Amino acid sequence: MRPVPIQDVGLPLKPSPSATFLVRPATLADIHQMAVNHNYAFGNTLIQQFLAPKAHLFVDDQIRIHKQNICNGYVKPNNLSLVACLFSEPSAVVGYAQFFRVGTDQGAREYVASRGVLIRAWLFLLSYFFWITFSISNFVWKDRITSEDNMARFKTAVRLDYENYWNPETFPSRRDRWATASLIVHPEYQGKGVGKLLMREIMALAQRERVPVGLTASPHGEILYRKLGFEKLGDYSLRVVDELGGGSFMWWPEGVDHS
Repeated sequence: MRPVPIQDVGLPLKPSPSATFLVRPATLADIHQMAVNHNYAFGNTLIQQFLAPKAHLFVDDQIRIHKQNICNGYVKPNNLSLVACLFSEPSAVVGYAQFFRVGTDQGAREYVASRGVLIRAWLFLLSYFFWITFSISNFVWKDRITSEDNMARFKTAVRLDYENYWNPETFPSRRDRWATASLIVHPEYQGKGVGKLLMREIMALAQRERVPVGLTASPHGEILYRKLGFEKLGDYSLRVVDELGGGSFMWWPEGVDHS
């Protein structure tokens, strides 16, 4: 049976036993499927229940929030958004990842410059379009799912994690890196190598640039990252659920001194 693309919230993908995957740059047309994938992957997790306790009652709200977050990352000039698709049907997105090239080294400058003046100008205009559109939609359709108190605690913890593990003044060797903002795989395709394909793309790029890859892993995601050679830097500043594992992780390219 041919897999069904994620276009309808009520239709999860059906995997084919012989399916193979390809990784390509994400387009604006992919963002809805990326947001739905995110909802399927994290909609019932403990952290999601902490941040958005009513998400199960208002699925459309959750997808709208995911879509806005993806769009806001997509328009940044240092962003790299990738999607994993079925080889037989490149429009069927089964997973995605968003990365950011941070730092002040030559590689960071070259990556932004490689996108070209016209693309950077288009992204700049698109960011304003998204800002206006999202401001209006969020005013008309209020957020019915997010716990403001829990979200504030979470954002404070994120800032603490940055200070504990990523502040370039404290950790100069971590200043120039590829930062993994998200790695999402539809549950029907987890365990089939999709996440590994997406991560190996950025690891290969980081190897060529001779910079590390940093990320914050969920307890479940830690399994994948350790298999790929990531080393744990430390735990979360805020552990909202009684679940072992996860934290901040770093991968270093072969031949790079990270003492």
